[in-house]
Amino acid sequence: MVIVTNNEIMEAAKELGEALRDCEECRAVEEALEALSVDEEANRILAEAQVMHISMPESLMPGKKPAKNETGEQEQLDAKMRSNPIIMNHFEAQKKLDVLIGQLNDEISRILGIDFRTRSPKKSGCH
Repeated sequence: MVIVTNNEIMEAAKELGEALRDCEECRAVEEALEALSVDEEANRILAEAQVMHISMPESLMPGKKPAKNETGEQEQLDAKMRSNPIIMNHFEAQKKLDVLIGQLNDEISRILGIDFRTRSPKKSGCH
């Protein structure tokens, strides 16, 4: 068995990070963020969503029902976000990058024999 040093692991992580930075999914997120940064309407909608998220946390907790007007406001805001192509492009690009990172996590979990999503051992892979 070959013992790998922490420095070698960090070098491999750096190479993986650089590969991710240059992948199609990451570039799409960067482009979507650029477009988002200059779109005033998209930023206004996202700021509104952030304010709503901060002001309604109690009503969104499990077991709690939001007030009818809060539900209507949330639905209107969701519709605004869905109808804004800049926001939707950002969400879709982020979703694709999240899928890729999830696949990387699954592959690392498989190799190590540890399910990092649940923190439970799969088999003895990490010695």
